[in-house]
Amino acid sequence: MPADHSNPERRKFVVGAGAALSALLLPFGGTANAASSAPGAEPDEPWLKGLTGKHRQFFDIGAGRNGVPLERILNFYEAYKESYAVDARDLNVLFGFHGAGSAYVLNDAMYAKYALGKKYETTDPLTKATATRNPFVRMLPGYTWRGDYSIEAFQARGGRILWCNKSLGNLSRDLAKDTGGSEADIAAELRKNVLPGITIVPAMVVASNRAQEAGCAYSCIA
Repeated sequence: MPADHSNPERRKFVVGAGAALSALLLPFGGTANAASSAPGAEPDEPWLKGLTGKHRQFFDIGAGRNGVPLERILNFYEAYKESYAVDARDLNVLFGFHGAGSAYVLNDAMYAKYALGKKYETTDPLTKATATRNPFVRMLPGYTWRGDYSIEAFQARGGRILWCNKSLGNLSRDLAKDTGGSEADIAAELRKNVLPGITIVPAMVVASNRAQEAGCAYSCIA
């Protein structure tokens, strides 16, 4: 016999079960929003707005390598300036960190608390020892960098920095195992200690697609 879908109690059960299932399917650290509940709706992505530069580039960074990826970005700006007379204001550069690239996005407090310098094999340019702070935030006197390719210098040129929520989740799980802490609490703590101006996106593989759809060329720096 066909199920009686007109029964009010049955309808309430079906709606409640569907809501519970939707909650379970949310991404790590994610929250429900209009985009997730309304098929076809565009999510709010301020990092994609205002891309009016003559040249638009998305860099995908999945490695630490002691600042080398940041230096590659400085090369991008300098070459356009020197060889094409294109100023930074005419370049839209998006910098997507994930995986070991997570070494760049967290503040000194997280480096000190969770020994991130050891985890990501990051060397402090001043002490030449394993970093106990984030050495990439700004260029300090005593650095031997050939130029200023710090996070703050990149942002000052108008660059936009993204961090992958999937990588945040993976890091939270690793740190929970290492410390015996709560994965959820550590994830919340990491979110609060991301460097200023950095946007957490659902997944970098999706962010790179969104950026390309917005007219950005794509480059992966291993």
